[in-house]
Amino acid sequence: MIFSKLKISAYTGWDYEYVEGTWSELMQKLKSGDIDLLSDVSYSEERTKDMLFSSIPMGTEVYYLFVSPDEKEITSENISSLNGKRIGITQGSIQKDFFIDWTEKRGIKTNIIEMTCPEEESIKMLGTKLDAIVTMDVYGSPQAAVPVFKIGSSDFYFAVNKERPDILYELDAALNRIQDENKYSVRNKGAFTDYIQNIQDKIDSGEQVEFAIGIFDCNNLKVINDCYGHDKGDIYLKKACQLICKIFDHSPVFRIGGDEFAVILQNDDYKNRETLAEQFTAECLRYQNNPSQNESCEESAVINEWEQINTAVGIAVYDPENENSVTDTMRRADKIMYENKRNLKKMLNS
Repeated sequence: MIFSKLKISAYTGWDYEYVEGTWSELMQKLKSGDIDLLSDVSYSEERTKDMLFSSIPMGTEVYYLFVSPDEKEITSENISSLNGKRIGITQGSIQKDFFIDWTEKRGIKTNIIEMTCPEEESIKMLGTKLDAIVTMDVYGSPQAAVPVFKIGSSDFYFAVNKERPDILYELDAALNRIQDENKYSVRNKGAFTDYIQNIQDKIDSGEQVEFAIGIFDCNNLKVINDCYGHDKGDIYLKKACQLICKIFDHSPVFRIGGDEFAVILQNDDYKNRETLAEQFTAECLRYQNNPSQNESCEESAVINEWEQINTAVGIAVYDPENENSVTDTMRRADKIMYENKRNLKKMLNS
């Protein structure tokens, strides 16, 4: 989800006065208190000394190394062609740290030139004063700049002046309300494929990525559909989906099959994954206070079966030492989920 400033103002009642400047100038104005709020700021521990960050990211940005469309020497097939080249990077940007880490892992030596002008002006220098530039994917175009290497990606946030925690409080309250409006919306399988491909690209580029995958399977959906109708099956799925979104409220949720959901756990949800998994299972069992122990239509449940949540979960953590792909992690999560499914049946039948 991308949070717009217009939508935030609807919740806070703020009126914005826009201040223009280059990225470096605006960052300095934020630190000095000349502006209160700056959008699209990547988080880093170093920056927390000078500014406050919103609790929820605005979105994710991707960084590429771009060259002129006429560039012949620097190619994606030959990474060593970057050796000795003049690489423009916006001064004070997070891209510089990403690029340094990226080149060190690949044994590349470049000449970094920190730019203070807007990215559009830096791109005009390609082929003359600069051999390449590292910037966000939005600045690329076939006519002006062609991406050659993906350098990395990161979430970006609203940043608030250090002396204005009152603004941060109102901002976080607005962001949470906006997120709550969309809390029970899930993405489809196509979006899931794109999401895990983005993670795979990070892995392939040498980034150190921490994530876990949760696979959820709604038990007895066929029985509910056959016994009570598909409209009751839809209610059952919605209730399961709501619980998944409620427990894993900082993670994207996807419906990847008729009765299957997936969650990508990163950041806080990744750190708290074991507690969240236990909480989810406990909630499912709470919904099973008076279930029918029979999966046939002959016996009615004491409470409506389609209003219960009987969902198995399996969470697997990406292991870079033993896995080369996101798919490997998914397989393990699926295996753990089926083990959980068997255990749930034993508990409910005991």
